[in-house]
Order: sequence, then structure tokens, then C-alpha cells
Amino acid sequence: MSKLIPAFAVIGAGAGAIAAFFALGLFNVSAQEKHWPMVERLIGYARDRSIETHAADIAVPENLNGHGLIMEGMSHYSAHCAMCHGAPGVKAEDMADGMYPTPPDLQKTVAQRTSAELFWIVKNGIKMSGMPSWADHGDDELWPVVAFLETLPTLKPEDYAGLMAEADRMTEGRHGHVHGDGSQNTEPMHDDMPMDMNGMHHGETLEHTHSQPRHHE
Repeated sequence: MSKLIPAFAVIGAGAGAIAAFFALGLFNVSAQEKHWPMVERLIGYARDRSIETHAADIAVPENLNGHGLIMEGMSHYSAHCAMCHGAPGVKAEDMADGMYPTPPDLQKTVAQRTSAELFWIVKNGIKMSGMPSWADHGDDELWPVVAFLETLPTLKPEDYAGLMAEADRMTEGRHGHVHGDGSQNTEPMHDDMPMDMNGMHHGETLEHTHSQPRHHE
């Protein structure tokens, strides 16, 4: 027992030093001050393991590549996400440069996550990262965002611009056309079928399966 006393003393002294370090306000929480490399690695490891664990049992729709779903997700992304993460040919706003950690370029990082993991991140957010939770939105609004995110690595600036233009035309089509007699036609234009809350053209359905790893590196 006497041999353990020095070890306990060292552990106690170390714990006391750590407590004093934080209690005295010596830990700098400024966004201009990066974490120590070891702290950054530990946080990254804890984040990744947490996401993998909590997303493991999420059922993923089978048809996330539906065009209507992707278009709906792009509308959400351009309105709420591009300001921090940017988009193909669109730079993130200046505020993103002052955030720490810096919001990732999703064109380069989404392929490292499964569909279920992307959904979990969008829905729950990530503590102390600037990534908010969108849990107040229904799942049928969040899966379209995942569908769009999974197309990001394949999009060139001209592709994104084309999708944005298509979204604008679809919005104008839903507002209808005003005829010469002042009446308004609310029928959808050409093949712009109305979409349900899942972002699918009517007649399409979202079928679910358990999460399978996708492009996980």
C-alpha cells in the first residue's frame, strides 16, 4: 500500500493542476486560438465515434437519388447551408472564415460519411462547432438535404447554377401564369409535377432500409 501512495500523490497533483488551469481562466476559448493538436485529435475522434454510434440504427430511404428529392434538398441547402459551407462556384460568406472550427468544404468531405451519418448530423448538429440542429424540422424535410449533399461531390459550378435556375423555374411554375383575362393558372408547367413533403413527385415513395456504409473512408 505504501508503494501506491506516491502514485496517488502524483495523480492528485496532476488533477489539481488541471483544475487550477481551468479555474484560473488560462484555457483560451477565443475562436482565433486553435486547439492543441492532441486536443483537436481527441475531439475529432470523439465526434466521429459519437456520430457513427448514434447513426447506426437509422433507416435510410432507398431512393435518395430521386431528382425531386435532390431539388428540394438543394433549395434548403442554398438557403441555410451555403452561407457557411459554400457551394460549387459559390464562396462561403466572410463570417465562415472567422469560425473555429472552420466549416468544412462539403464537396470534399461528405463522401466520408454514410447517408445515415449525414442525416444524424443535419438533424442533431454538433456541439461547439457552429453546426446547428435542425431537429425542429420533420425528417421528410431533412432527407432531401441528405439527397442533395450526396450529389455535391459530382457537381461542377455550371451544374449547380443549372439546378438553381431549374428551381427558380419550378417556383415560378407553382405560382401559376396570369392570363390576359386576369385569371391565374395554377396547373404545373410541362413536366413540373407537384411534389409532396418528401420532395418526391406524386406517385413516388420513399422506401427505407437499414443504413449501409457508403464511400466510408
